[in-house]
Amino acid sequence: ITGVSEQQIPIVDDLTTGGSAKLLSAEQGKVLNDRLVGFKQPVDVTSLRIRGTTYTNTDIYPRLISINLNNTEGGSTSSRIIVDDVIWGQCSNNISYGQLKQLFAIVRPGGKYRLDSPNVSVQTWIEA
Repeated sequence: ITGVSEQQIPIVDDLTTGGSAKLLSAEQGKVLNDRLVGFKQPVDVTSLRIRGTTYTNTDIYPRLISINLNNTEGGSTSSRIIVDDVIWGQCSNNISYGQLKQLFAIVRPGGKYRLDSPNVSVQTWIEA
């Protein structure tokens, strides 16, 4: 070492600044961590959700949707979860009586989602 000098170390305190030579503040690290999918504890919303109804993710971070379906009503059917008018998951048209199927989706903040599922019962609807 031939010399030592005092220098400022730039710390990023926003989520729009680029550059790999800058450190991330603890506060901004927490903001990023809080926005992870599934950060919230999973909540069983089965009794609060209705097939064919459109819901909106009012959170500031993405929401993970997990739905278990059970063909207790019999007959042939096609079940699908739709997010912002895009089909994210779909079960075949031939779910056997009593057989469980599971659909997943990730919904962006402000995104709209619904379950189209005629002739199939919702066993569980979990959101995190």
